[in-house]
Amino acid sequence: MGRIPRPLTALLVLAFALPLLGGCGETSSAPGASLVPAREEIVDGVRVGHFFTEVDGVSWHWVEAGDRRLPTIVFVHGVPESWWSWHHQVADLAAERHVVAVDLKGFGESGKPTTGFGVEQLGEELARLLSSIGVERFDLVSHDWGTVVAQETAAAHPDRIRRYVRMQAPVAIMDLENNHRQLFLFQDQAFAQRVLSDPNSVRGIYGYDGRRGALTLVPLPNAEVDRIAAEFTRPGTAASVARLFVENPVLDLDLFLRGSDRFAKMDFPVLLLQASDDPNQPLWYFDGATGLFPDARLEIVEDSGHFTELEQPARVNAAIRRFTGLGPRAAGRGAVAEVDGDRQRGATSDAGASSARSSS
Repeated sequence: MGRIPRPLTALLVLAFALPLLGGCGETSSAPGASLVPAREEIVDGVRVGHFFTEVDGVSWHWVEAGDRRLPTIVFVHGVPESWWSWHHQVADLAAERHVVAVDLKGFGESGKPTTGFGVEQLGEELARLLSSIGVERFDLVSHDWGTVVAQETAAAHPDRIRRYVRMQAPVAIMDLENNHRQLFLFQDQAFAQRVLSDPNSVRGIYGYDGRRGALTLVPLPNAEVDRIAAEFTRPGTAASVARLFVENPVLDLDLFLRGSDRFAKMDFPVLLLQASDDPNQPLWYFDGATGLFPDARLEIVEDSGHFTELEQPARVNAAIRRFTGLGPRAAGRGAVAEVDGDRQRGATSDAGASSARSSS
């Protein structure tokens, strides 16, 4: 995070107990009005608060930015990720929306139990977490394994979802043998934990030193990848995350994809936002996918591998803005721009937005 001015790089720790702050004059009835952050940090020039909330005996870490009186957008990450994967989106949207990004159970700074990683359970826990912090109705954005969890939330609680941006997860088609070998390999939990706990494995997925990674098309800055690796390799994360691969029927497509019944329940607008060049999710996976939802359209993020929110943040931000009814981001602090193909900080541009092609 060397691009942030030095006085702002340190986390602003607020070491006050909640009971002491209960009478500090907050009278708003907005979502989470009585919540006080455990600490704060500056991300892309925007102040972000860190919170911890217990759900069924497990602590969930989540961050927020923006005004709690505004409509909420909730972001749910995948593997190997954390809330940090959404930091460009959080910063971009905070001026106009209340933004919440979670660390799923087992990830980042959330609690790390040894079991309880079935996606139905995680989806219900996510719904309870949001209720406990006062977020009852929201726009939802998810990526990768976060989509496998968040779509459970969306299907079980369609009345709570305004719109859903569903990113980088198959809908009803998967080629297990050719594109998802990790689902077989990670049945060996010892092997899974070795891979998932190794920061160099994470760097190899995202790319490093200007080189593209195993799943990226666009090289990411080293500082960004280092933060991703640090968040994902916290103690206990690998053992918890490895459980996703054995507590869910990942090798039984009929059970894992569960046909179209889940999608038929989503009676709100859905945007299937997919990368043009994800090596493990070819675009033919999404042939006919929109027809499984009552109201869905497919949009392609050009020139991106699997981690679209990090590889092409301006294009992803523009797509989310269009879909949620927001206009283009005005130039200013915290934005991400594309200039001559290079990602720059400190100004914004929607020039890349036209590169996303869509179909209904």
